[in-house]
Amino acid sequence: MSGPGIGAWIIRPQLEHFVSIPSDGADRDMFTQLRWVPYYTLTHFHQLPFWNPYKCGGMPMLGNPESGIVTPFLLLYLIFGLIPGMLLEIYLHVAIMFAGGYVLGRELGLVPLAALVLAAMFPSSSWLSLHVAVGHLNFLSIAYIPWILALLLASCRLRRWHLAMLGGLLCGLTLTEGNYGFVFAAMLVAIVAVWYAMIQLSVRPLLAASLIGIFAVAFSMPKLVPTAELLTIHPRDWGMSYL
Repeated sequence: MSGPGIGAWIIRPQLEHFVSIPSDGADRDMFTQLRWVPYYTLTHFHQLPFWNPYKCGGMPMLGNPESGIVTPFLLLYLIFGLIPGMLLEIYLHVAIMFAGGYVLGRELGLVPLAALVLAAMFPSSSWLSLHVAVGHLNFLSIAYIPWILALLLASCRLRRWHLAMLGGLLCGLTLTEGNYGFVFAAMLVAIVAVWYAMIQLSVRPLLAASLIGIFAVAFSMPKLVPTAELLTIHPRDWGMSYL
């Protein structure tokens, strides 16, 4: 099944048949498989997708670091089908990025027009579109990063710990939906927390960041535990981890 090139797809969207996704690279097959196996396991066998019997003689599905099963977006696949669900997942993550960028801008004290500019800049990054173009859907989880940072700032401004806990939930989704987004989110939360603590001369940002981290780990446990078990049994070669 060959898909249209990303450029042609943007210029003339092929939405009438929903049979392929935009891609200009070979990685699409691997990441599409990570979504097809859970979808097929649930819809055909009516079983939870703990295992992938179709690759390498069988390997963990839930414990695969690249899989994105523990996510509300899995419902889109079950309701609309594999390819429509995949396209909706892409579009809705972009919408989440835009909305999160606006909220973050307002938390930073920007006027509405400036916040709109910030909201448009983040999802417009070529870094994201190039990854999606070659099928790297595990990078979509960075959509939650503006929201996490906004909730960190709002928790400190309003002195409400539950906002940091909500940020932890979103931070957990960056792990359960992909894996790379979690690393990016953790680094940015730490940087922003240290910066905000310094300008506010307060430890509250550091405490809020710690709370985000604790709840992120707690909410991501359904995937983090089997992933840790898999990597313990089959450790990665950090020199060439893609192998």
